[in-house]
Amino acid sequence: MPQDPKALISQIAGMAAAGMVVPVDPDDADLMAAFEDDALAPEDALASRFDDVVEGE
Repeated sequence: MPQDPKALISQIAGMAAAGMVVPVDPDDADLMAAFEDDALAPEDALASRFDDVVEGE
């Protein structure tokens, strides 16, 4: 059964504030929105690979 995200955040914040190193399960980190996904899609990365090349030079 999934844990309440607010309770999970509160527990981890309390442990971290006490100076503990808190390992977090990747699924829990995702649940807490701990990481912003700002990566390019593979298609966008391929399309932008020559953006710094000026045509005709």
